[in-house]
Amino acid sequence: MKYKKSSLEEAEKNAILDKIVFQMENEKYYISSTASLSGLAKATHETSHHVSQVINEKIGQSFFELLASYRVKEAKSILRTDLGKKLTIEEIAERVGYNSKSVFNSAFIIVMLLIIQFNSFRKMVMIVSTIPLGVIGMVIGLLLFGVPFGFMAFLGVISLAGIVINNAIVLVDRIEIEENEIKRKPQDAIIAACLQRFRPILLATFTTVLGLVPLYLGGGEMWEPMAVTIMIGLLFGTVITLLFIPAFYSVLYKVDYNGYEFDESLLG
Repeated sequence: MKYKKSSLEEAEKNAILDKIVFQMENEKYYISSTASLSGLAKATHETSHHVSQVINEKIGQSFFELLASYRVKEAKSILRTDLGKKLTIEEIAERVGYNSKSVFNSAFIIVMLLIIQFNSFRKMVMIVSTIPLGVIGMVIGLLLFGVPFGFMAFLGVISLAGIVINNAIVLVDRIEIEENEIKRKPQDAIIAACLQRFRPILLATFTTVLGLVPLYLGGGEMWEPMAVTIMIGLLFGTVITLLFIPAFYSVLYKVDYNGYEFDESLLG
């Protein structure tokens, strides 16, 4: 079996570029909701490495930036030509390759899994409510660092939501264990859970943030938005979650602290 050489001549690069342009402009490959670098390589009968190399060198963009630019052009074209047809946001998104149904289906599955795990609608509401806390931190981070919100930042939001939800699940689950298995009073259960989960949650957060620092420093314009989104969003979301979950839990379950005396044995 013969393999193509890793280095490309100028003529070969131009030939691959012509194939890429044909797939994008004539076949409208970017419309597919499953568009990927490997898929484009298969369509052009080239390797992913060669396609990525040509896009970077000849167009000066990454594959995802190229995909986004074509989708933006398509959206603008739709708005110009179909302005009188009063297309909905969903119709426009569908025509530029965004599948909103998959997003709603994924969110529905997550909600159902949380309800099944905790057998409680209120606990599910508590956990899902922590997502906006991380998003607030993300917005603050993008503004502070002067980073635009784009495709990579959106990927960061998805990752951030998963991490913040995980922190909330750990905390709520510990409260449940303290109250149901160890048979503590609700007030003691909440405080004990916070004391026991405080350090692990913070350590997990700091290790994640520190691990993303090299990506922020050396990732360039492509990876910087995602790194900032996760780092600042996670720092803000974690701190607020550690305060929000105990308070919201006390409100939803009507835990009364009037006359409550702190049990110092919880510190042990």
